[in-house]
Amino acid sequence: MIDCDTHGRVPASFVCSHILVSLSSLEPTGCIWVRDQDGCINAYCDACGDKLEEEGSEWNDAAEEFAKIRLICEGCFEKAARINGIEDIH
Repeated sequence: MIDCDTHGRVPASFVCSHILVSLSSLEPTGCIWVRDQDGCINAYCDACGDKLEEEGSEWNDAAEEFAKIRLICEGCFEKAARINGIEDIH
């Protein structure tokens, strides 16, 4: 759980920096997401997906440097998901 100025105390999500930018630009980046076994959302954009393919589908130093994973709240992720055409994350 994290505290968000907008959404209050909500579950954490980990997203690539490109998805985070889409929250301010309102431009879709693509969104590949999964809810892990602890209920936390992990997501990355299409460009990060392409980088992962280049790196052999493994998160390594190069892929992580490109993605620059950031922590946001699930409410903020839900807004980013809608920007990317995903209507329901539940």
